[in-house]
Amino acid sequence: MKSRITLLLIATVLTLSFSCKNANQPTSYGGPVDEKVAVPAAEAKNLLTDKPEATATLAGKVNEVCQAEGCWFNLDQGSGVALLVRMPEHSFTVPKDLSGKQVVVAGRLHYDTTDVATLREYAKEDGKSEEEINAINEPFVELVLEASGVKIQ
Repeated sequence: MKSRITLLLIATVLTLSFSCKNANQPTSYGGPVDEKVAVPAAEAKNLLTDKPEATATLAGKVNEVCQAEGCWFNLDQGSGVALLVRMPEHSFTVPKDLSGKQVVVAGRLHYDTTDVATLREYAKEDGKSEEEINAINEPFVELVLEASGVKIQ
């Protein structure tokens, strides 16, 4: 009986020590991400000065995450500006509790335009008034990263 208790205690200690060691390692989703080439998210638009799109690896803090599936998140670019990060065709998702965490994201950076009809539909879904919906009369252009991989720091 004493040997069983000793074995159980040793197994418990080993399990806890391995789980603590792994808890500090970054967690990755999707494809590989090379942290060594990452630039701050605040510099993302500088990567598109002379071309419509670029392969990029960006580092920054997550502001907001899709709470339905974890299929998109906003990366802080500073000064209240956010970069939308999407997982193309829902190829992978990230944890819904990612807000506030530092990440490195690799993928295709480009500008995306949302037309007026879609913006009005979003406003309607958000419960906006008719007046607010009708006030939307210009498309919305934003910087987007179609992520191939995400690494949580």
